[in-house]
Amino acid sequence: PLAALPEDACASCAELRAAMDSNEPVALLDVRDRNQFSMCRLDGAVNVPLRELLVDGPQKSKDRLQRELDLPASGGLTTQQQQKKTLFVLCRRGVDSRVATAFLRDAVDGVIVKNVDGGLLRWRADVDATFPTY
Repeated sequence: PLAALPEDACASCAELRAAMDSNEPVALLDVRDRNQFSMCRLDGAVNVPLRELLVDGPQKSKDRLQRELDLPASGGLTTQQQQKKTLFVLCRRGVDSRVATAFLRDAVDGVIVKNVDGGLLRWRADVDATFPTY
């Protein structure tokens, strides 16, 4: 069984929608495999499959995400000088993204990492009934 994430590491689909609609600095990481990502995705999401994150390990994953998602590098502005970016991690049902969120919370500095509970299936149910499913 998966260990529970802390409450501050979880976000509902409604919270994600609100963050996307605001001026908050957000990034979307979709950890599904490339075939699934090609079928449907949220606008602005970057695809790095969970397996690649885990195989790459913390440092390589951190470097990759800083490049692909424009995350702050260590030693950049202090948190008092910038608003922390929130990294929303999602997948189809919210299971692989939970694993990725737990991994990334320890690997990436200067970013708030949140799992999107229920994933894209919940997104369709709660936010956008026209979102495609497979």
